Amino acid sequence: MGSSGACARCDEEVESVLHCIRDCTCAKEIWTLLGFDVNSRSFQLDFRSWFELHCPKLISGKEGPKAEYLFVLGTWFCWKYRNEHILGDKRSTKWDINLNIRTMVEICFNAFWEATSSVPKISRLVGWVKPVAGTIKINTDGSALGNPERAGFGGVCRDEKGHWHCGFSGSIGQSTNMLAELAAIRAGLQIGSGMSGGNIVLETDSLEAIRLIEKENSHYHIYGAIIEDIQVMFQTYPRWRITHVLREGNQCADFMAKLGSSNDEEYVVWEDPPDGISLMLLADRISTLEIEIFVTPTIEIRIEDANCCSIFFRSSCVFAISGSNGAIPYRVSK
Repeated sequence: MGSSGACARCDEEVESVLHCIRDCTCAKEIWTLLGFDVNSRSFQLDFRSWFELHCPKLISGKEGPKAEYLFVLGTWFCWKYRNEHILGDKRSTKWDINLNIRTMVEICFNAFWEATSSVPKISRLVGWVKPVAGTIKINTDGSALGNPERAGFGGVCRDEKGHWHCGFSGSIGQSTNMLAELAAIRAGLQIGSGMSGGNIVLETDSLEAIRLIEKENSHYHIYGAIIEDIQVMFQTYPRWRITHVLREGNQCADFMAKLGSSNDEEYVVWEDPPDGISLMLLADRISTLEIEIFVTPTIEIRIEDANCCSIFFRSSCVFAISGSNGAIPYRVSK
């Protein structure tokens, strides 16, 4: 990259490293979606101070909160996004990048957070469980990038063999987590009502949503209208039921919900699985139930000077996945 010349994307400023990953209009759109205030004083600091402010624990070699991981991945993806654009690959959108970053952070935290803690861990079954023969299981989830903030919903419909029947996703604009959860449940039931025959089991990881639905009178609740819609559908189909699932067993629905919150479409039915969900579907289909982690990965950050830093993603872990086919050990080192 040259030291002079206007930015090829925004044509507003001289293209420096800091401009590429932070100050460019395209980069600011990504930071905004990630929940960072691009108008704050922190986004006017020099390169080194900006990094030290947003990821102090990672720089010191300690585990940091999710916001620090979002920041580190945000800088890397902004740089990657710029390079793709310059080289003519403009397929990735800001919504795709936001979804990729948040999914990477969630997977990392779900799998490895506190993996090296000295506190004894109790193993538990956490995977998706196939429904009984003749039953369609609909997993739903809601996603809000803040509370309230841009929100969406999604879900997956599968049979007793774990085969994909269809999926759905949608955006509800600026809203809350709870409305997103309820919108997902209603959309799942509407999908189920269009299926001929068979029983429906709907799974959600929101205990609060289940409590509201099972409550006899929700007329005066702020979301009373959508709650009553759901209650009516369960009354229309008395053999249908709603159950709770741990979030570890609801990963496919979580993926679809994030897809909904990261796009502008109000409602989309997916006849085929979208890109990025295939491995999750496969894990569910082979009854992957238990994960035991022994070593945690780390992110190492080295600030070289006022205009440059190095980011290293390192992991060395051994884990066992137990399911219907027995335990399979894996070793990963990067």
